[in-house]
Amino acid sequence: MKGIKRIGAMALATAMIISLAVPGSARAAVYSTAEQVYDVDRQGTSSIENGTVKENVTGTIYRNRITGAAYDASTNNADAERAAKQYVQDVKKIEVGTDSYYGLSINPEVGQTLDSVKIKSGKANISIKQSYKYETTVYPSYDSKTKEVYFKKSDNTKEVIATSESYPTDEQLKAWKRVDTNYTYRIFGKKPGKAKIEYTVSGKKTKVNVTVSDDARVFKAVSYAGKKLTRDNDRNATNANTWYTNTSNKAGINYVTKKSGKFKATMGKNYKFVKAFVIKSTPYEVKTDADSHSYSSKYYSYSYSWSKSQTARQKTTGIDLNGDGDTLDTIYGINENNYSEDTVQVVGNNKKITLDTTPIKDEYTYTRNDDGLEYSTVRSSQSNMAEDTRIIVVYQNKITKTFGTSYFDITYRTSKN
Repeated sequence: MKGIKRIGAMALATAMIISLAVPGSARAAVYSTAEQVYDVDRQGTSSIENGTVKENVTGTIYRNRITGAAYDASTNNADAERAAKQYVQDVKKIEVGTDSYYGLSINPEVGQTLDSVKIKSGKANISIKQSYKYETTVYPSYDSKTKEVYFKKSDNTKEVIATSESYPTDEQLKAWKRVDTNYTYRIFGKKPGKAKIEYTVSGKKTKVNVTVSDDARVFKAVSYAGKKLTRDNDRNATNANTWYTNTSNKAGINYVTKKSGKFKATMGKNYKFVKAFVIKSTPYEVKTDADSHSYSSKYYSYSYSWSKSQTARQKTTGIDLNGDGDTLDTIYGINENNYSEDTVQVVGNNKKITLDTTPIKDEYTYTRNDDGLEYSTVRSSQSNMAEDTRIIVVYQNKITKTFGTSYFDITYRTSKN
């Protein structure tokens, strides 16, 4: 199967960060990324030179998928950058599964203090404990152009505390010293019901309503061609209608036998299906290379030549996820240029897809003539499995409005033997 493609993870700058459980999978490999707020739209061109992708980026625009705010990096506009990259929200409701955890991150501004964190109601439903603490001494920065002494806030704006014609003295810096803090609290769902958490930062109280549920799944089920790709982890589930158990072999199987079928994701109640990207490998091609040289003199002559051919995937500059004609962008946290031997199709939920059905193969031939001595090497192999078809499901969290992705890799068996 394909390995995990490198995902360009973008930091989610929010007051609260949700730690989602990765849905279990009985058939398909499943990977998830952190929930995303903005896309990175890069302008420019890409080309393939000697098998290597060359990129020329001429501009970059950040677009917030939730608010619609955009930031052109060439303008160096701090307010626009903050608006595009951040989604600071007052989270009023979160959900945690029973016997599961939720990571609540509290990030006071520089100099502010976390006064208290407590359960206001529902102690029978949740427990809470500090799992991470970070406290560090910081001093203000100085802008020689504006003559401002300032601390940078979490939204990238400045908190100007003084003006000075010269860099502050050590005594002034000591007087302005502050502490920067960050805390994470681990919320545990004890039993279904309601609870309320209250935390206070420098006198300001924030309340968070917590729902503890027996069913806090992102996906209730994911299926292909009528059979499930994921296990149902309910203790009463039989998991009989899965590709994994579509065999008398009690160890299960790791492939499917349908070339095409509907891909369907049944979402949890707090998650919305947005779209799916179906990613398949490019066709094979035969690449050849050769070289020769000779030398001759009155006393000595020598000749040498070689040739090589090998199967390889056709090279591309990447996949165009947003349909803007280039492969330079980061969309839903996915780097388009990480898929340089792939094609992509955008589909909706419960739509028919066709898997990669070409058997994985390797054919290699090498010949060499070393001054009349001939050498040759031939290597070939062919699997009865195709390269994985990767389906990336994009979903939206209805509570936070942020976007996440989960990856499902499906292997098609091309023949029994």
